[in-house]
Amino acid sequence: MSLRLSTYDQTIEASRRSHGTVLLNSCKRDHVLHNGLNIPSLGDCTVVYCLHIICYWVQSNIVPYASSITIIAVGNEVLTQNAGLSQYLFPAMSNIHNALQAAGLDGSIHVSTTNAMDVIDSSKSFPPSSAAFATSIQGQMSSVLNFLSTTGAPFLANVYPLFAYIGAGGSISLQYALFQQNSGVTDSGSGLYYSNLFDAQVDTLIYAMAAMGHDIIPVVVTETGWPHSGHSAATTQNAQAYNSNLVASVRKGTPKKPNQLISTYIFALFDENQKGGAAYEKSFGIFDPTTQAKNYAFSFV
Repeated sequence: MSLRLSTYDQTIEASRRSHGTVLLNSCKRDHVLHNGLNIPSLGDCTVVYCLHIICYWVQSNIVPYASSITIIAVGNEVLTQNAGLSQYLFPAMSNIHNALQAAGLDGSIHVSTTNAMDVIDSSKSFPPSSAAFATSIQGQMSSVLNFLSTTGAPFLANVYPLFAYIGAGGSISLQYALFQQNSGVTDSGSGLYYSNLFDAQVDTLIYAMAAMGHDIIPVVVTETGWPHSGHSAATTQNAQAYNSNLVASVRKGTPKKPNQLISTYIFALFDENQKGGAAYEKSFGIFDPTTQAKNYAFSFV
């Protein structure tokens, strides 16, 4: 388990200080890379000068920290949250991979992109064995999956049982979302039993990839967590329960992939007290950003 730091500068600095394994998100929330590069310029880049700039970016920003970086995530939820950028996504990933190849780092640093759960067709999200990617993105997703399969990179996903719980309007039990004791659900197609929503969501992605001919690409959960305030289900007790139970669960794998560790990044290290959106969006942090005190007891052990 690792904590994911959300901004480029924080991640690079954390890598330098700790020499730990981190996930480097190569694009900020506005999809703009340092040195003026962004997803369109990375993707629509065939001239030698432009490719040279990408290689320079890798040499300047990746090579010095290469021992601490395992994945470059090109963009965050681009396929479903920013349709205008989606056409450039696969070419951008390919160009960064080529730059890593030129630097001799393609064997140790993978290139991928982070996806939201809404890449799944909402009418085929349950049971997991029936899952399929949304028709509107299947063309781009096919290119991405072929790339991941060829390069050995993982499928990155932000998995939030809370959002599914809220969206279900009472049809999903809170205990099922929190990894707590509940009656569970049996997949009518596979016969597999699910005791928690997180496993069901991860397996939904695995089945959707298999439906497109890719059944060996591993899933890395780049964001998951539970807020401690701002919603009736968002309490310190529930946040503590979710994250603590998550740590124990990911070591066991999922019903579809048992005994296979799910690499998972907990969101977030600190509350985001200036973030917009729903009130609970501000309170996913384990620590308070002002006092730096823990919001609740939590350990990765």
